[in-house]
Formats: sequence, C-alpha cells, structure tokens
Amino acid sequence: MRLEAALDRRANHLTLIRVLAAVAVLVSHSWTLTLGPGTPEPLSGLFGMSLGSVSVLVFFGISGVLIPMSLERAETLAIWARARILRIFPALFCVALLTALVLGPLFTTEEIGAYFGSTAPVRYVLNVATLAKVNTALPGVFEAATPAPHVNGSLWTLPYEVGCYLLVALLGTAGLFRRQTGVLAVAALLAVTAFAVWQRKALGLSYTSLGHFLNFALPFLTGTLFYLLRRRILLNWKPALVLLGLTWAALGTDFLRPMLSVTLVYWVLWIGLVPQGSLLAYNRLGDYSYGTYIYAFPIQQTVAQVMPGISPVAAIAVALPITLCFAVLSWLLVERPALRLKRRHAPAPAAPVMTAG
Repeated sequence: MRLEAALDRRANHLTLIRVLAAVAVLVSHSWTLTLGPGTPEPLSGLFGMSLGSVSVLVFFGISGVLIPMSLERAETLAIWARARILRIFPALFCVALLTALVLGPLFTTEEIGAYFGSTAPVRYVLNVATLAKVNTALPGVFEAATPAPHVNGSLWTLPYEVGCYLLVALLGTAGLFRRQTGVLAVAALLAVTAFAVWQRKALGLSYTSLGHFLNFALPFLTGTLFYLLRRRILLNWKPALVLLGLTWAALGTDFLRPMLSVTLVYWVLWIGLVPQGSLLAYNRLGDYSYGTYIYAFPIQQTVAQVMPGISPVAAIAVALPITLCFAVLSWLLVERPALRLKRRHAPAPAAPVMTAG
C-alpha cells in the first residue's frame, strides 16, 4: 500500500502507538528514578539509547508526518497555529498548576508558609506552562529525597517539538510543501541534519541545545520527507526488513542514530497505517499519550519518595495505573474540550500533538 492511500484512512493504529510510546518512557525512567542517575535503562546497552529515548524518536517521527499534513489541510497558517497551541498548552498549564499547588506543598521540605510566601510556585507555573524554562525547580521538592532531583524531567523535549513545528511553519510559509522543490529542500535539510547528528561528537554538539534539537529534528524531518514523497513510498514488509538489517549493521557506530530514525519512522508508519483489525477499537477510548507523558514523571517521583528502595518493576506497577488515571482525566476534562475549540474554528482535520519525552 502506498503511504498516500494509508494516510487517507481514518482508522489507524497511530493513537495506540503513541500511548505505548508514552508508557515506554515511563518504564524507562523507572530505572533512573528508583536506582539513580547513570543506571542502565532498558535498551541502553543495545542502542546506546534508552527505551525512553527511542520512544521519543517515535513521537517526533509521527509528528513529522502529521504536522505538515495538518498545515496543508488548514485554511490558514493562523488556524493551524491556533490548533497547535490548543493541543499543547492547556494540558501543560494544568499539570504545571497541579504540580505547584498540590504536589509541591505535599512534598516540599520547606515550611508551607515559606513555600507559598515565595514567588517560586508562580514562577514554576509560568515557566512550565509557557515552555520558557521547563526544568524550573520548586523549593524543597524532590531535591534530595529521590535519586534524580527533578520535578518533571520529561517536559524538556517539548520546546524542541515546538521548534520543529516552527520549522514546518517556515517551510509552509515558503510554499515548499506545494512545490516539487520542497522535496529537494527538505531532503537537503535532512541530509545536513543527519550529517550533524552522525558527526555530533566531532562537531561538539552532543550535549548542547542545538545537538538535542538536531537529534529530534532528524526523525521529524524524516517523517516530513516521507509525507512529501507519500505518492511514491510503499509500505510493506520488504523495505521494512531491509531497513532493519541496515540498522542492525549500524549498531556500535555513530551512524546508528540516523539509520535508526529512518527505520523507526518507516516501521511506525507501516505498523500504524497498514494493518487493520480488532485493535482499531482502541481509537474509541481517546488519545491518552500526551497526558501519560506529562504526568508520568512527577507521579514516579512521588512513588520513589513515598516508597524508598522500591524496585524499578514494582515502581512501574504502582505508577503506571495512577498515571493512566491522570491521563484519562486530562483527556476528558482538558485536552478533548480544547480539541473541540480547535475544530470549531478549523473544520479541516488537524493532526494531534506528539510529545514528547
């Protein structure tokens, strides 16, 4: 099946894949939050990247396909931008507010009067809800009681995702998605990004903001190029196996991340768009991936503090159902109502956000 025909299907498994990827981030973080930073997480020995890092690449790869598609289908750039804002920021504001006003007072080592007497809770909500500084600390909250002193360590990927959205807006404003030259432009941009990621150590980009952005832009631009070539790309098992073999051959080399990005995007599109069956029934439930992603980390931190010494597997068993409950409430009370506002002003279908981790 060609990618274009697969994308035209209303029923697919992408929502389920996003939820599974968000859960995989929770699973991966459980090792660090219970055993401490530097603890090998699942897959880190095989890929040099944790299960959570691979899952975030999945998020960005899916967004790379869906976000340009939503821009093309939107009536105006302003309508598209409004849709993106409504998808990301209402739920983000709620998690920031609950963290600062509920979780913070419960777990701070400061006096409650001192905690609320400072500007820290307000600054936390404003910084996180606007993505100005997502790693903002709360006074006395998770500073020493848990191995990883972060309030919500998953949110750091969200500014990079918004950066990818801005890149799509620039490409769309330039009209590149409606011209043949757009394929060449995105391919060239992808090639430069892949080279920079491949040579990130030599270029000194490994732990810089630009380096992180390039790591995430790589699967995102791969998805964007796939979307632009959707009339020519076939989704079947033969290319999937070839890409898997090339990725296996790249293990242990600096070329692994670029190769893995291409392979992940292709496999996710193949599995997510082509197969049909009873799993499609999941789509009736809702998209709980974003809520799972933004609530998991502080809930896992809470479990690690309340139950010191808990094993990673036991921590997953405790934190996962609680996180899913918050994700469901976030979807029903915040995200879905925001989506309805979006659709009220933008009748053309728009793609959901993919976050990230």
